[in-house]
Amino acid sequence: MQFRCPYCKADIGPVALAKCPKCGHVMAVAKKKSDAKERKAKRKIIESIRSDAERKKLEIAGRAPVIPHGPKFYLVIVVLFSALLFVAINYSKNPKLEDGWRTGTIADINLLAEALGRFHFHTGVYPTTEQGLEALTWIETGKIPGYNGPYLMNRRVPKDKWKNPYRYTGPGDDPTDPIPTLVSAGPDGKFDTDDDIYPLPDCFFRAGQDTSWTNEWVPYDKRGITILTKEQKAAVEAAEARKKKRAAEEAAAAKAAAEAAGDKGTDVKTEETK
Repeated sequence: MQFRCPYCKADIGPVALAKCPKCGHVMAVAKKKSDAKERKAKRKIIESIRSDAERKKLEIAGRAPVIPHGPKFYLVIVVLFSALLFVAINYSKNPKLEDGWRTGTIADINLLAEALGRFHFHTGVYPTTEQGLEALTWIETGKIPGYNGPYLMNRRVPKDKWKNPYRYTGPGDDPTDPIPTLVSAGPDGKFDTDDDIYPLPDCFFRAGQDTSWTNEWVPYDKRGITILTKEQKAAVEAAEARKKKRAAEEAAAAKAAAEAAGDKGTDVKTEETK
């Protein structure tokens, strides 16, 4: 392609120059026209930059971008919510699920009964009603003689599968009531109804039947530990106090006798010296 000066008609050559070398006139060089694809690509880039700028403005202003939705969108949302609600209601009433929760609660309450049996194995007593199942989570060992807990994992009293707490009642003075009462309210969440769940009575005694869990730990009655009542404990403390008082009196009398003997010996030596 050859270029020519529009003024003097002189041939310039294949390269367009801004100034004619012969006549010296300044010429405007025509720019190459961009094709349709390039123009479309540029428009996309510009639109993307504009949308990013608008989004940044909304973020800085603290507002989320408003996305318009039509009636179909809200109809789909309502249908999905209704379907999820229907599934949740039927899932909670599923008899298989109910049986699974009941089976899990039975297993958990039996484990709680075994933990109470281990508490009794070490201490010779069960927790009182006031102490409750929280006694199985104690860290302090001085509250009850022989205590070697905690007896529950994570030091947390579990609830049944319906998220209700177990009810615990310590054994009374009646000899016909040797073990505590432990019960789950069951599916209806109400105690003293037909669906209440109790542990197997044998679970309270498994700790003494199979002592492999103790790692050769000897129970309280084989270690010389005696469980005293409050009256017996008071009598023992009074006897110890009398014993200490008698020993102190005897020590004071012996000291006084020694001092008297020492003073007499000193007097005899003084007379001999004279």
